[in-house]
Amino acid sequence: MTRHLGQILSAIALATTVAAAAAECRADAVSDAEVTSRLARTQASLDDGKAMANAWWIGWIGIQAGSAAAFGALAIVDRESPEMPVNAVNAGVSAIGATMLLVLPLVPAYAPYKLRKLPEDTPEARRAKLAAAEDWLRRSAESEELGRGWLTHFLNFGVAAAAGLLLAFAFEDTDWKDGLYNFGFLFAIGELQAATQPAQAIRDWKAYRRLYEPVPQVEDRVEVSAFAAPGAAALAIRF
Repeated sequence: MTRHLGQILSAIALATTVAAAAAECRADAVSDAEVTSRLARTQASLDDGKAMANAWWIGWIGIQAGSAAAFGALAIVDRESPEMPVNAVNAGVSAIGATMLLVLPLVPAYAPYKLRKLPEDTPEARRAKLAAAEDWLRRSAESEELGRGWLTHFLNFGVAAAAGLLLAFAFEDTDWKDGLYNFGFLFAIGELQAATQPAQAIRDWKAYRRLYEPVPQVEDRVEVSAFAAPGAAALAIRF
């Protein structure tokens, strides 16, 4: 039994070493010229999407913050007006929208800047920078997909519905008609924000994946599983 266990552990150690060496060989198989080419392509993709991402991000911060200020001012000035609850609720929803944009900026808006700060003066640095570039492009695509995905639509619906219910039942001067109208207004604004979000990083990441397999790193996960029974042993490696 001890002999079988020792053989299994030795086989696992050998397999892990072989797998790591194989991953390293695959990475080394990509020449420095190819790494430089891929890096230039990825940097160009991120640079091309930066202007539109910043325009969308800064533009919608301005819209949401401006709406919060305008509705808030109306609610303060016309405190006795029947429209005061509507203005106050809209000011609150707009303030939430502006805060979320500030706290969670669109990744393509700042990814090119982060990437340019990394050195690329040696082959090793270029290879590391390419890995970072691929990661930034992937994260940019994921950020855009999230902004256009079902979760964003669900949250938009939830916030608009909560505002509508608040106006329908929490104030004496508003009723279900005000709540329904305001729900439609806020939901439409949220859907417009999602629909106008850039999607270039999504397209660029898909195109990159079609052209290249990202440079594998030594730290890529290697899964090793073993099974032992009296008189038999099995070893499975996935990488």
